[in-house]
Amino acid sequence: MALDTALEAGRSEPLRESARRAVTAVRRAEGNFAEALHEYERFRALLTDQLGGAGDVKSGR
Repeated sequence: MALDTALEAGRSEPLRESARRAVTAVRRAEGNFAEALHEYERFRALLTDQLGGAGDVKSGR
């Protein structure tokens, strides 16, 4: 249920960081660390594509 809600938020607003963080948090809580990392990488690629560039190193914390 929590995952479905987080995924829907990410679909409705793909650039919304809090929605992506929620998906990652649920995946980690499930013990699915590979999927959590994959979600992070998808979001980073989307931001790079949409905003152009790799972004600030400081924001990767």
